[in-house]
Amino acid sequence: FSGGFNGSLTGRQNLRFICRLYDVDYDETVEFVRSFAEIGRFFDQPIRTYSAGMRMRLTFAIATAFTPDILLLDEWIGAGDRSFQASAADRMNAFASEAGIMVLASHSRRLIERTCNQVAWLEAGRVRMMGGPEEVLSAYARVADEARRDREGRQGRLTHKAEKG
Repeated sequence: FSGGFNGSLTGRQNLRFICRLYDVDYDETVEFVRSFAEIGRFFDQPIRTYSAGMRMRLTFAIATAFTPDILLLDEWIGAGDRSFQASAADRMNAFASEAGIMVLASHSRRLIERTCNQVAWLEAGRVRMMGGPEEVLSAYARVADEARRDREGRQGRLTHKAEKG
């Protein structure tokens, strides 16, 4: 939603527009969004006056205020202060159980283990492996560790050659 916000409109006005766009009842949604976003009086200020964190809070609150058929998330849960991260994690757990399909792009192993029942490891735009979280995450960790050791080994050899030369 953040790309669709009108910076001249308030958070409340943007929410009203989004509710109309998605045919969601504004009156049933506004109190959840206002309360969850925890941006206080700024909810009624133009979005252009928001900090990046306030925008993220409002975006997250709106995105989870109603249950779409498919939800796409890209690392949202890692943003914000500790208090908001805890609230967002709780909301995501509840939301994940309600959503039809949730697609989460993340590098956080803990987040993936906690919220996903299937994992697709993407590499260069292609699926390298798909399966349960433990299976795919373990395979990914093994490959990442091997790549790190290879890089460290090459750096060590280059350093050694430079010392001789």
